[in-house]
Amino acid sequence: MKNPFPVQETRRALSQLGEVSVNAQENLEIADSHQLYLPLRHKGAFAWDASVVVGMRGAGKSVWTAALNDAGIRGDMAQAWGLDQLNRLDVHIAFGQNLSERLFPSPDTLENLLAAFPGLDCALIWKTVLFKRIVQELGVNDDFARLDNWRERVQWVKEHGELSNQIFQQFDQEWKKIGRQFLFVMDALDLLSNDWSKLQELAKGALRLTQNLRMYSSMRIKMFLRPDMFEDDALWTFADSSKLKQSKVELQWSPVDLYGLILQRLVHADGVGKEIRDALDPGSMPVESGRGYRLPKYCRTEEGMKEIVIFLAGKFMGTDPRRGGTFTWIPKHLADAKGRVSPRSMLLAVGEAARITEEDYGTHATALHHEAIRQGVAKASEIRVDELAEDYPWIKPLVDALDGLLVPCAPDELLNRWDERIIKNVTGAGKLPPRKFSTDGVQAGNPALLIDDLEELAVLSRTSDGRINIPDIFRIKSGMKRKGGVRAVR
Repeated sequence: MKNPFPVQETRRALSQLGEVSVNAQENLEIADSHQLYLPLRHKGAFAWDASVVVGMRGAGKSVWTAALNDAGIRGDMAQAWGLDQLNRLDVHIAFGQNLSERLFPSPDTLENLLAAFPGLDCALIWKTVLFKRIVQELGVNDDFARLDNWRERVQWVKEHGELSNQIFQQFDQEWKKIGRQFLFVMDALDLLSNDWSKLQELAKGALRLTQNLRMYSSMRIKMFLRPDMFEDDALWTFADSSKLKQSKVELQWSPVDLYGLILQRLVHADGVGKEIRDALDPGSMPVESGRGYRLPKYCRTEEGMKEIVIFLAGKFMGTDPRRGGTFTWIPKHLADAKGRVSPRSMLLAVGEAARITEEDYGTHATALHHEAIRQGVAKASEIRVDELAEDYPWIKPLVDALDGLLVPCAPDELLNRWDERIIKNVTGAGKLPPRKFSTDGVQAGNPALLIDDLEELAVLSRTSDGRINIPDIFRIKSGMKRKGGVRAVR
């Protein structure tokens, strides 16, 4: 079948993917909502009672926070997913990347609050953040509204517990009358503190308030958490925490959705978008000014997307099936040890593959050449390790020490490489240290716990016979080897 996509123009559009950040901006704005792809499996994360949403770095937590903060995008999501409830929402960011102090306390202010109120139940801090917005919405309590710093506000709520509860109830009743619901969103909670014990107390306080707020019909907190935080038992040591954990929804990306994200960008790309839209959906309506173009339903099926990937990159990672099918090969080699793929890694890998194809395989019959795809995956590995090191600086000295290691391997082969100098770099890396290595009540400081910490972050996994395996997305950048794997970066 003739390729319906113009190869050169499609390749140029794909090459720009690597230059586009899929992060929400710190001002909580999404630059181009037309390119926002809505995975059907993320729909559950926006249910009213889905209070805890879990996602790895790059899975979309901050993007969805920014989307919820935008009434227009909420309307698009409501229509696409059939979630009319999103049209009834008023949204307030109760913590996130925008650390301006106006909406919520910054990490430095949180540190000062913990020092100013020793032994304080941290739920009170977050209650104060919510109370500030509620007072503003109701236009009540001038005494509190005049306070101009978070320490005075927390002190006021601490001293006026009964009155503040009455105002919460008044707010709930008022919003119920007008048929509106108020959603408080919390994101980027790893920024709360660089100290695990303080972060645990602050996050636990937020979780406890989230559970308590579920008694109201018109108010909810939605928390976006990293997997390692969700799995930290210390955050869940409060009454009825199991009820909250059961509301968890994970932000997962299937291969179909990862390719759908790419296709969503292609159909809006300058110079080629209209041709691709016509190829996907002959006779389709022009792009709507506000909402943009939505992919046809068959593009959300594996069968339909496989056909599209063949047009973009060919059927196989070579001249025959022995090298693997392209559709599954790319996500498989970008996955972490738990099989999860960051959308950002997918965009970077495909963007780099398009650029290399243009430079080295310019006459190739499809937009992407299989060898360029391998190099694109290697580039994505470089960037993924660097991204992870931004959140967890202690990871870099550990994985850098594994250069040349052949995996799978015995755990001792890792431990033998992590000498005293490496461990010193780990403990002095800054930001949050490795959790189990730093906080375990019995074995804190034992290097063997670093393997557990890396396993928790899906940097590695254990085989059935107890050996350590490291997926390509982390292995390649660090120079590790695996028989039959993608070549390490040099």
